[in-house]
Amino acid sequence: MVAGVYSDPNHAIASSFGGLRLIAQDGTQVTVVGCDDGSTWWTLLGTIEGSAVTIDFSPKAPQVGTLAATSHSAYLEFADGNKWAKLLATGFETSPEASDGINGVFKDASLASANSFAGLRVVSDHLGGTARDEIVAVGTDDGLAFWALAAGSFGADGIAFPEKGLAPFANGVLSFPDGSTWLKQTATTDPHALPRHT
Repeated sequence: MVAGVYSDPNHAIASSFGGLRLIAQDGTQVTVVGCDDGSTWWTLLGTIEGSAVTIDFSPKAPQVGTLAATSHSAYLEFADGNKWAKLLATGFETSPEASDGINGVFKDASLASANSFAGLRVVSDHLGGTARDEIVAVGTDDGLAFWALAAGSFGADGIAFPEKGLAPFANGVLSFPDGSTWLKQTATTDPHALPRHT
């Protein structure tokens, strides 16, 4: 299974979310959200068949285009030689951040537990390098299975996904009609120093 949290060594910024990638898989479709600068999260789409992964990087890097990769239990290896290391959550810590920017890392505190990615969510309003009105979220409820919500919208009233309804957004807090609350987060430990899958 390719789904999980990865560190890209070509973009890793110590003690920040820069270089992190989250991958959700739904059948043969993959959704990748990533961050290069520590604050702005982008979305890319791809496919998987067996261990063969194809990701369309052209919205982020038109000169790169589509890249093939092979999914291993401990990393995602690209044809250009780059390897994204699959991370374990042991020691992963974040803290709330009162911010009105919707793009970023969130945590559903009702699902969060120590040494787990459970409750982790990333919200992206960029397709590659282009800001857009459509919102994508990738997250995990149990720290193992990662899902993607697409076709979301963001406006003065908050953020809305067809599957979750409208959530008002203020001071870094999203409050959904189902009672779940997502709190915006900042890194308090270096995610790139987390243990890797073996």
